[in-house]
Amino acid sequence: MQSKIFTQLLFVILVLGILPATAQTPFFEEHFSDEATALADWTSGGFNEGSVTWTWSSNPSYGGYGVSFAAPTASDGFMVYDSDANGFNLHAVTLTSPAIDCSDASNVYLELYSQYVYYLWNVFSGDEEIGTISRVELGVSTDGENFTYQDILTDIEPIERFTGGERLVINIPDAIGQETVYLQFRWNGYYEYWWAIDDIALYETEPVLTNDLAIFNHGLPSSYFIPLSQVDSLRFIGMAENKGADPQTNVRMRVSVLDPNDALIYQDSSESTDMLAATALDTFEIEQGFLPETIGNYFVFQTVRADENDDFGADNRKIFNFQVTEDLFGVDNNLVQNATQPSEFNSDYWEAGSYYYTPHGTGYEAYKAQFMIFSPENAHIGETVNIQLYKWNNNDDFQISDNELELIGFTTYTFSDDDTFFQLIDAPLYQDDGETIGYPLQDSSEYILTISLPKPTETLNYSMPYVYHRVLYDYGAIVRNGDDWFSGGFGPEIAFVLRMGVREITTIATKEPQLDDSRINAFPNPTKDWYRIDLDLENASPVQLQLMSIAGQTVIQREYTTMQRDRIDLDVSDLPAGAYLVKIRTEEGVKTLKMNKQ
Repeated sequence: MQSKIFTQLLFVILVLGILPATAQTPFFEEHFSDEATALADWTSGGFNEGSVTWTWSSNPSYGGYGVSFAAPTASDGFMVYDSDANGFNLHAVTLTSPAIDCSDASNVYLELYSQYVYYLWNVFSGDEEIGTISRVELGVSTDGENFTYQDILTDIEPIERFTGGERLVINIPDAIGQETVYLQFRWNGYYEYWWAIDDIALYETEPVLTNDLAIFNHGLPSSYFIPLSQVDSLRFIGMAENKGADPQTNVRMRVSVLDPNDALIYQDSSESTDMLAATALDTFEIEQGFLPETIGNYFVFQTVRADENDDFGADNRKIFNFQVTEDLFGVDNNLVQNATQPSEFNSDYWEAGSYYYTPHGTGYEAYKAQFMIFSPENAHIGETVNIQLYKWNNNDDFQISDNELELIGFTTYTFSDDDTFFQLIDAPLYQDDGETIGYPLQDSSEYILTISLPKPTETLNYSMPYVYHRVLYDYGAIVRNGDDWFSGGFGPEIAFVLRMGVREITTIATKEPQLDDSRINAFPNPTKDWYRIDLDLENASPVQLQLMSIAGQTVIQREYTTMQRDRIDLDVSDLPAGAYLVKIRTEEGVKTLKMNKQ
């Protein structure tokens, strides 16, 4: 299946103009080439529950993992903070510059080379969250005491150990015309990896490298976890960005794949583009697919190249991985960073979802949902939520609407004492009888698995755990808020921990037949007062009706001795606004409808 996000981007080339290559001379430089001078001039401080301070090193391979710090003068010396050596201790450590004279500068741009590798933690003291994930900041001060901070390196993924680092250029307007300026680098963290800093310079004009090609985005269709039974031929997509001043010629993308045994099993290159102008983006694709054949972890090395030698090659390559599993779909990469919810709620419930595509669905069934949940003080223990599985039909515009979704199954799940926050939970997907597990899947079909969560109250406030990654799949987090679906959720880099288990159908389960659509008509939807159901059954039949909240609580339950061509009127005027499920069971079959109450 073609990647839907990048199908729209494939032929987009954004040419924003060509920057002139100007001579750029810094009015301040620091290369940390002398250990004694560096430690004397730059001050290590801040808050730290541990004992490790900023240190000097001249070993570009300081962090290990076979990748060297790519700062131009790293081998002559750089400053580094080793959070790993600091142990299980919170820290907000700082590295502060000596006073810098910017009085003659009409503009101030900071150039910095960095190698920043962090883990990810949600740090708790009991049930109180006292720290979140790693955060690095740049502070600016004119007196050395009061600093104004801004976040930097916010697009770095956790545990990105296989990179030579980053080159940053940051505008510092607070330093313009100031006789005394102090720069401070602050790292808020907890038992992370390391942060190396080198080749600091200040300019009056924005420093632009002559040749600087970089990977802007990279993608892999479908999901991070892919069941072996649902593996399809994978194509690779990447977006190259010319960050330099000069046009780049003969730009192409190269992909190499290592199998679970670290053996090179695939390598190919894209077609090249004649010229990529300064500041332009272009999308590259390798359509000759790669088909994984075994369960395990696969590493993908994606590199962009041009005829010209690159002035900073560390950002020319991205390394990411995906996993072929025995039976599990998942968009998240298992590196959970935090939990989130909508900023506003348009009904009493919202749905958090993940998208999955089954190229070979026939003969297989979705049998479980695997997910995480968060609530302060584990208030969700003992509560019940509803899980829905939709089949997405007629997806022509990449946007989700109710009339494209077929609700093929739902189940309820009650949290046990073991289901604490940020723990993986397995919830069987039961059929209507409450006993049979599994919903049959179809070939070349799209599915959305969701969990319904109530809006916050004083006693219960759900959030959905997520990961952040720069590998763009077909869809990230999917959100329904009120009547609106958002296929981008909280942004393409955010993915919920909501996975779907798929297994082969080995036995023929006894399942009630589905009532044909022509036999039932429900209206209006959405509704405010009355919800009417017209039946047109082939033969007279007893009818059972059950209306449930999206959380699985039965609101209305009725039984009719015999009906054929009849109408059922439901007074829903007193029900709270939100989504409800209506089950109709007859001798001809069962039907589950979704009703929206306004």
